[in-house]
Amino acid sequence: MRIASLRNRIIVSNFDGINFLKKLDKRQENVFIYLDPPYYHKAADLYMNFYKEKDHERLSEYVVRLKKKWIVSYDNQDFILNLYSEQTKVAYKLAQCASNRIGD
Repeated sequence: MRIASLRNRIIVSNFDGINFLKKLDKRQENVFIYLDPPYYHKAADLYMNFYKEKDHERLSEYVVRLKKKWIVSYDNQDFILNLYSEQTKVAYKLAQCASNRIGD
């Protein structure tokens, strides 16, 4: 229920990642940014519109320059890990209920 008490401070969007970051850069408030870009591995199988490598690279260039606190969730792939090589990483396993698969 704590999250419900903060609902007036939470913004959910489906903007392109870089456009979203540009908007947040203009804000004066202290914000925490959670980014959930399209998966890297198997993206073409999962989405009608997905990022190509250059899109992931462009997004990481913006993210790593942010002065605000942020977190990015991604699939655990060497290409992505290299994009964020200087940042702290946390690996965890997630279960997909629909397919009974577990992913990193």
